[in-house]
Amino acid sequence: MLKFSLLPFPKRIKFSGILHNTNKLNSSFGQRIITRRVKSYLVLASYMKAYFPQKNKISSIHVNCAYVPSFNNCELIKPEKEVWIGVPGSIEYKRRDYDFLLELASDPSFPENIKIILLGNASKHEGPSFIKKLTEQGLEQKFIVFNNFVPDSQFQCYMKSFDFLLPLIHPTTPSADAYLKYKASGTFILSSTYSKPMLCHKMFNTNLFDYSALFYSTSAELINSLKSNRKPSKSPAPVFEQDRSNYYSFVTHP
Repeated sequence: MLKFSLLPFPKRIKFSGILHNTNKLNSSFGQRIITRRVKSYLVLASYMKAYFPQKNKISSIHVNCAYVPSFNNCELIKPEKEVWIGVPGSIEYKRRDYDFLLELASDPSFPENIKIILLGNASKHEGPSFIKKLTEQGLEQKFIVFNNFVPDSQFQCYMKSFDFLLPLIHPTTPSADAYLKYKASGTFILSSTYSKPMLCHKMFNTNLFDYSALFYSTSAELINSLKSNRKPSKSPAPVFEQDRSNYYSFVTHP
């Protein structure tokens, strides 16, 4: 995008862009160059809009991108009374606190009817080393993992079948504070897309975090919440026509 923004386009052409990390407006020289051309930005979470850096002649809007094509053929069979907790994405410690999963699953009080599903290719990044830890601790039966790319149709089947999503972002996660102001986890967006509540660390229990969630501070507290069938906070469902209208108005009249 940096090279593209340097091309000699006529001034009458207006540019809008999606900004995944709004803090780059302050910290990235390249982003500041891009912003000479792009004067309106779409952000992926309402709290990102609330914390959007105040810059002259730069506008922003939160547009919900929680819409995906539907796959009709779903042959996934979920055992009765089993609770599925989904962790989408490949296994990368820089993004998620996977050691917390080991702590959670190794707790003697962890319910036997709960499965943790790592919905991504576990053969990449830190996946093999994490799977080795599972095996060494005898925790394999509490997890479902995939050793190859998960096709879109299968991904959707699992997403529709999950009871909860687990972002695994904790205070010790690299750039954790950025997910309170400047960035949105893909799990947050999937939560809206599939209307699935999340299990989030209490650091996200703020007025601006408007996703459906149960909050915890320790693995024991999370287990107690699951056992007691606590109801998650509610969030407004995305409305496609409203988001479409907001998007169209923003890009045509930035």
